[in-house]
Amino acid sequence: MKKHSITLILCVFALFSYGQHRMEIRGSNNITGLPFNSYPALFYSNFHPGIDLGIQHRINTGEIHQWAVSGNIGMFYHRFIQTGIKIYPSLDYAYTIGSKWKLKASLDLGYLMAINNVAVLELQDDGNYQSRALNKVRSQFMLGWRIGASYCPSGDSHGMAFTLAFGSFLQGPYVSGYVPLLPYNTFSLGIDMPINL
Repeated sequence: MKKHSITLILCVFALFSYGQHRMEIRGSNNITGLPFNSYPALFYSNFHPGIDLGIQHRINTGEIHQWAVSGNIGMFYHRFIQTGIKIYPSLDYAYTIGSKWKLKASLDLGYLMAINNVAVLELQDDGNYQSRALNKVRSQFMLGWRIGASYCPSGDSHGMAFTLAFGSFLQGPYVSGYVPLLPYNTFSLGIDMPINL
């Protein structure tokens, strides 16, 4: 799996050798649940923080319909369950409304390293509990999507923008034969800015 991860990283970042580039930093809350109908729980349920960093490369020159690819790396912490480290490319679309607003959508597919945050205890013959060894790190895949908007206060399409997005991703195989796919829902706020590579 390590060879495939390195190849994926190299292929994604090879795309960014020329053209317009932007960087986005997103902070998020991540909860488990079925997509869409559990989005409201992102505001009142448990807080499971995450952060993602993406570098985006535009693949067309249109100003109304904008297509791009992104290389992303991120992390989230789900108390008592896992810490996830994500490496994933995205296909991004933005629809420009006026000079300050864009509606956005992204498709994500990549690698997720799941680090267990849970202890499993076994009852011993003497009545005491002993911690059982777990496979602490597991290689997983992730498939996800995001929908949202961005706002550029200056009205310059190449300026800094603030972003907001809802999304979902599937992690798997989580527990074979029990929970093969674990769905997560996310709400993120971020900053999107131009960079020179």
